[in-house]
Amino acid sequence: MRRRILKKLVSILLACMMSLTIVIPNNVSIASGAVVLRSSSIKNYVIAKVWQNYPNGYCLKFVEETYQNLGATRPYSCCASKSGNLFIRSQSRTNIPIGATVYFGNCGGGPCRSCGSSYYGHVGIYVGDGYFVHATGGKVQKSTISSWANKYRGYGYCGNFNLNQDINSNSARKPSYSNFWLSKKDTSYTEYGLNDNVEVNVEASNYDHLTIGIDKDGVGRVVTKEISSHYVFSAKDLGVGSYSVYVTVSNSQGYVDTNTLWFKIQSKPTYSNFWLSKKDTSYTEYCLGDNIEVNVESVNYDHLTVGINKDGVGRVVTKEITSHYVFSSKDLGAGNYNIYVTVSNSQGYVDTNTLWFSIRKPQYDSFTLSKTSYELGENMLVNVKASYYNKLVIGIDKDGVGRVVTKEIPVTYKFSTKELGVGNYSMYVSVYNQHGYYTDTKRISFKINPTKEVTHVYGNWEVIKSATCTTAGTEKATCKNCGKVETRIIKATGHTYKNTVVSPTTTQKGYTLHICAKCGNSYKDNYTNAKKLLQSITITEKPSKLQYYRNDKIDTTGMKVIANYSDGSKNEVTSWKIAGTTTQFGKQIVTVSYSENGEIKTTSYEIKVIERDGEHVYDNWIVINNATCITEGTEKAICKNCGKVETRTIKATGHSYKEAIVPPTATQKGYTLHTCSNCGYSYKDNYTNVKKQLQSITITTKPDKLEYYLNESLDTTGIKVVANYSDGSKNEVKYWRVSGTTASVGKQTITISYSDNGITKTASYDIQVKEKDVKKEFCTIVYATNGGSMSQTIQTGEKGKTVQISSEKPVKSIAVIFNSNGASSTPNPLTLQQTFKRWICESVAGCVRYYAGDSLQLNQNYILEAEYSEAYLDQLPEVEKDGYSFEGWYTENNEKAYVGMAVQRNLTLTAKWIKTSLFDDSNLNQTDDENKTLAVGDEITTDTGIYTITKMNGTPTLELTEWYDDESKTAVIRDCIVIDGVVYTITSIGAKAFYKNDTLEDLFIGYSIKKIDKKAFYGCKSLKSIVIDTLHLKSGNIGADAFKKVNKNVRVYVPKSKYKTYKKLLKRAGIGSKAAIYKLRTKD
Repeated sequence: MRRRILKKLVSILLACMMSLTIVIPNNVSIASGAVVLRSSSIKNYVIAKVWQNYPNGYCLKFVEETYQNLGATRPYSCCASKSGNLFIRSQSRTNIPIGATVYFGNCGGGPCRSCGSSYYGHVGIYVGDGYFVHATGGKVQKSTISSWANKYRGYGYCGNFNLNQDINSNSARKPSYSNFWLSKKDTSYTEYGLNDNVEVNVEASNYDHLTIGIDKDGVGRVVTKEISSHYVFSAKDLGVGSYSVYVTVSNSQGYVDTNTLWFKIQSKPTYSNFWLSKKDTSYTEYCLGDNIEVNVESVNYDHLTVGINKDGVGRVVTKEITSHYVFSSKDLGAGNYNIYVTVSNSQGYVDTNTLWFSIRKPQYDSFTLSKTSYELGENMLVNVKASYYNKLVIGIDKDGVGRVVTKEIPVTYKFSTKELGVGNYSMYVSVYNQHGYYTDTKRISFKINPTKEVTHVYGNWEVIKSATCTTAGTEKATCKNCGKVETRIIKATGHTYKNTVVSPTTTQKGYTLHICAKCGNSYKDNYTNAKKLLQSITITEKPSKLQYYRNDKIDTTGMKVIANYSDGSKNEVTSWKIAGTTTQFGKQIVTVSYSENGEIKTTSYEIKVIERDGEHVYDNWIVINNATCITEGTEKAICKNCGKVETRTIKATGHSYKEAIVPPTATQKGYTLHTCSNCGYSYKDNYTNVKKQLQSITITTKPDKLEYYLNESLDTTGIKVVANYSDGSKNEVKYWRVSGTTASVGKQTITISYSDNGITKTASYDIQVKEKDVKKEFCTIVYATNGGSMSQTIQTGEKGKTVQISSEKPVKSIAVIFNSNGASSTPNPLTLQQTFKRWICESVAGCVRYYAGDSLQLNQNYILEAEYSEAYLDQLPEVEKDGYSFEGWYTENNEKAYVGMAVQRNLTLTAKWIKTSLFDDSNLNQTDDENKTLAVGDEITTDTGIYTITKMNGTPTLELTEWYDDESKTAVIRDCIVIDGVVYTITSIGAKAFYKNDTLEDLFIGYSIKKIDKKAFYGCKSLKSIVIDTLHLKSGNIGADAFKKVNKNVRVYVPKSKYKTYKKLLKRAGIGSKAAIYKLRTKD
């Protein structure tokens, strides 16, 4: 029963979501007990529906509802195949009445689970001129019968009605059109991006053909093509440019041209490079306080928007920037970050690659003292291992005295206890970076005792055994006071390798040779394969013809040549060359040569040259005039048989040029020089422009501020710097550098430098520096008790002085309140105490911890946040309620409380009950689920999926956790469902809810959805269409890879007002680049 109710609710909700308009025409009449529908009414009704959204897979419902809305009785067939079996009247395609139902065969899908038909079929309504209207692909579309001819079954009348053919599809009237628009109505000019689709729409009647004509400015006609009334093509097919378009509407009676529309195709923005302070580096480290430079090389953009994310936090910066943007790392604070820039214009956007960087505050890894108890006169050794620092400052305090040493030290600092004297001490080290940010080490306490009788004083250390690369050495020293010999170890030095890259040869692999410069130890790695080289060629089959008459042309037909390589491989080759003649009698050698990768190899074979009867035989031609590059020469010979003297021409050799490229300079154009190696003749071509070089820079406007106090920061606001180039051009520049200080009183020179293509030029201006009266400044320490109480929460002191943090510790209490939820009595609240641990300071670089009574130097204002240890529940009261058993106390997050549970804030615990009365007959047949009181976190199972309750107060809400209806190709995620009389709103789709669902083809996401978790639809490869009806999705509410690896050609329909936002969100959620995203034509 519950399953049938839910299925009925699904049908009702689907009908509501499609928002169908019920039209009752005033021209419906009744005859012979059946409704009579006019062809014109049916045609006008369905034509008005074209391109409206309609659920995919509901073609029969569209047809049945059309006739029903016009007054006919709806037959409610289970599939188009069965409807055709009932209502097809004719299989003709030539005289289909306008308004009749047209049926088609197997279009995919099936078998039908209701009637057993092997396929569902397809159906539409004929509107004349060879077109029919049908619901397909998530929309109502108009198509030609001819495009579906191979599936056409016939026509008929789907339902109980008769057809009044008040219009005829073959009426002989001239064509006409009522409207012509591109992607948007009422717009004569439209702009597209290269990746956009251009939609051409024509509303016309009485036509046989629609022919589009597209002209490109400056080119002329580029497209003449027959189209449908709704024609879509990619802007890429035309390319960037300005165009005009019109359509010729024609039939056998004539034609009419539509009005002309204009449109423009623009390219989307692109970027060629993106880097931080250094190029070709995907990861950069900065010290806290460093400037971070963001550089983007891009074209065709209107906006550059930087996005910076912090590990563990998320987005911290979203800001429009210039192509060279500089900011201080202190604006972000220490941490690990990633950054990218969105390059955008009116046609779309492109995100750069992501770069990673870290901002490091000064930190220490270890801080050690050689020991904690000394005799007066001993040396103390302080070791600090630190990173991201510029200097180390040690602070030593003596009990009962205070600070006795503040001094900059190296990482290893040695000093005598005599400098301090006998007493109890503590020390710590402040680790500073170059910008003044610091971190303090832990404190180490130590004691200096009076000197005992014997104090070891060692002299010079003598090396006994020197350390090598791999073995340790030893050294010794003798105490000057007692003669004690002390021995200690010298660490092994380790290898110092010099690396040599050995290139591969034709017989040996290449490798990298590492040789230690100290001991000669070596090893090889990074091997590369030996080169494959041509070794020789072999004639495996000689030519068919080996005997010639003199001066015959050599014929190589039938010859096969094999190339042999250094790696043992062989290959038949054909691009060989031959050298040889038949000018001499007798045996002659023909040479075959083949070249590959600069290697030339040869082989040869013999031919025989014989005489013809009566033929002149010339021998030893003598050159009379030598041929040059441009003039012919002559040579002569005497016939051996008859003594005839023969003279012949020697062809001109032609120039043999060598090319030399001459690069441009700052004053001369570049060119290619061609010089003949035979005669010296030369010419030039391929000229390149003179190289534009930076000549100088000029400060055209000085800064607004030219007077400073001593050590005041420079302010260049208002300055204008112009770069002057060798070609005479000038350009105002911004990314110059400034050098100069205000550290000295009087006239000072400030230098401005600017670099372009490796050339740096400078200019300067003067400022005046004067002294400033120094006033005392005061700093404040604010004690933020975080709910605790203490007598004094503000402390003030002079800036630069060291003060003691208050020794008073705040006191904090936590209240635990019990909601007995109908019990016979309510327990009294519990009061838990939290113990103060320390103060946390986030107002300086990073997080520094202080304890009550610590010393603090006042360099700025400080806010100290109190940190407390956790309080723990030490008891939980028992309560009773008639007819129920007590299950336990639960928090607001539906977590069960327990003794020993950690508590960090005021807490309300609610009693949870289970009904247990054995004497109420109404409970005897109830299941455990019916007895259970639903709460946040409980699961609800329906016919299609599992839902988790996310909220019970006010309007209850659910998250779709798992969809397990694997048989259905359509999934409708509704706005709400009703369970046991309670209406639950569905607000989110859980992680992997549809993970790798191979059956799902059509998806509808309801209006109430606010969140789609990670991998919700990952791997839904059969998904063809997605309709997103909600307006509530935002950045961060669609999880990673939510739509990754879905069908790459999926069609997505989104609310018109959210088109740009959702398109960007879907791309980041993994939707493929080939996915088509459309605007829903509904009111948002």
